[in-house]
Amino acid sequence: MRAAGYGQVEVRRVENECVVDTITPYQDRSFSALRLISDAHFQEGLERLRRDLLGGPVPAVSSYVMVWGRSAETRR
Repeated sequence: MRAAGYGQVEVRRVENECVVDTITPYQDRSFSALRLISDAHFQEGLERLRRDLLGGPVPAVSSYVMVWGRSAETRR
């Protein structure tokens, strides 16, 4: 971002504990990162999640990297 002219770049990792109790958003590839996985690996992951959910809700951590920058034009 700095090479593109942004300054005051800030990177922050954000994590939220959550519980997965349904497979639906994963089946629907509601999360954009799931669209990057090959169909074979995607199906393998769905099967693992189905098996895990048979034992009840699955504790999980949702993790994101947030990046902010201020362009030179907005520094006025």
